[in-house]
Amino acid sequence: ASDLAVERIQGPESAMPGESFMLTAWIDSPLGQQISYELLRGSQVIAKGAQTGAAGTSRLLFRDTAGEGGAMQYTLRVQGEGPDPVPGNNAARLLVGVRGVRPLLCVSPAQTSGLPALLGKGGLKIDARAAGQCNWTLEELAGYSAVILENTPANLLGHVGMENLSAWVAQSGGGLMLTGGRDSFGPGGYYKSPLEPIMPVSMELRREHRKLS
Repeated sequence: ASDLAVERIQGPESAMPGESFMLTAWIDSPLGQQISYELLRGSQVIAKGAQTGAAGTSRLLFRDTAGEGGAMQYTLRVQGEGPDPVPGNNAARLLVGVRGVRPLLCVSPAQTSGLPALLGKGGLKIDARAAGQCNWTLEELAGYSAVILENTPANLLGHVGMENLSAWVAQSGGGLMLTGGRDSFGPGGYYKSPLEPIMPVSMELRREHRKLS
């Protein structure tokens, strides 16, 4: 009762750099009232205002232009005139991918790793970070073409981080590479982790039995 809500916000799945596109939001209002709205791209407010809508569903239209390769995150917030019993549905988010060259995220246990520099010499665009510098959100991952985990233990990613990384690979087509090392694969804690089902190798630690021929 008396619950104002963002029913959905829609936009293109992807756009070319410099391409203009429309964003459409549908707002459910229990009664005719003035609805204030605010649209953010990242943390920047790009549209703000108010409109009087009738009871039922009304529409908000916005226009924006794609930037460089990566992803653009939009957040729409609305507010009615009176108290709202369920304020949690007064906001909605949307990601629009921007086609273009996106960097590789190379996660290393230490800043002294030579792998990012080696990949950079090969002509690849590299963003080198320690695991603690990554948020592991879908918004952050959408800005990369692939993730390389260089000898990084699973506990530095966290369970939620590995779930987001697995979903990004499986549903968005992101690339993932694990290098070998003492803190990778099974010894690194990836056995029965959210990343194991999407990897082409078993993470189980097995005791090897070698025989002389």
